[in-house]
Amino acid sequence: MSFMQYIDTHLLRKITIGKSGANVYELDHGLIAKHIYRNMLPQDSLWDSYVNEYMFYKTYHSENISFLPEIYHLYQSDHEIQMIMKKYTPFNKKDMDDRLFRKMISVLAEIHCLSIPNFLPKKEIIPFQLNDAELAKSFMGWLEVTREHGEIFSESDLKMVAKNINTVNQRFYNTKQWFCHGDFHFENVLADDLENLIVCDWQGIHSGHIAGDIAFFISRLCADGYKVNEEKVISMYCGISDVDITEKELAIQMKLSNVNTSFVFWHEYLHRCSSERVRNIFEKMIRDMEYLYQY
Repeated sequence: MSFMQYIDTHLLRKITIGKSGANVYELDHGLIAKHIYRNMLPQDSLWDSYVNEYMFYKTYHSENISFLPEIYHLYQSDHEIQMIMKKYTPFNKKDMDDRLFRKMISVLAEIHCLSIPNFLPKKEIIPFQLNDAELAKSFMGWLEVTREHGEIFSESDLKMVAKNINTVNQRFYNTKQWFCHGDFHFENVLADDLENLIVCDWQGIHSGHIAGDIAFFISRLCADGYKVNEEKVISMYCGISDVDITEKELAIQMKLSNVNTSFVFWHEYLHRCSSERVRNIFEKMIRDMEYLYQY
């Protein structure tokens, strides 16, 4: 029986997945299928990310790693990728408490201790820099978002970020690299029947600084109104993890990562959002930039 025949026979429903370009299906017997056609993707660069996910599962799925989904079928050709895996239960935002938060930080620390696989070689790290066109694009993107809310956000603060972002990136340039998930957030952490955490969506894996994963995880929670004490998170992570990093270095790199991600990308997802959601991202970006500039 072919892959598509199996899906047709066992299909419960098709799941729509945003702009990812993947066809995702819920099957009977508690299974999920993911099917990627290369020529159906909106951007060819997405193909490379799905190949990375495929290679990651192929490399690690037989090693009995507790936070990986159980894989039943993997196949890749030059034109398509097929996956069938066990279906797990998503968390509800109201489930987030100190215990679950610590479990998520713990599993993120485990991810960072994975070796960087051969198919994902270490890359040369150079200071992140924006050219004039990129600076203008991000500045105008944020300006459009903030102006949707009248005059409650400071344009001068936004100018301060645009003026200093390249400077702080040069100043706090760091070459350390670990294995990183690249898209670690609440919705990508699921639960099995015993409430063990299962991490999905590995398309963004890369070698880089662990601060990016932690900062992004916190940023997504803060955007949804979840209050996070960053100093406690840093202390918690360093107490749990075997990664060789000081709390001071982690704090600086997390703030730098948050400034970069927020300034360059977050404005694209904040149009027509509530003032509170915009404020949660905007004000943290400003606080982190002020910390780095005055450090």
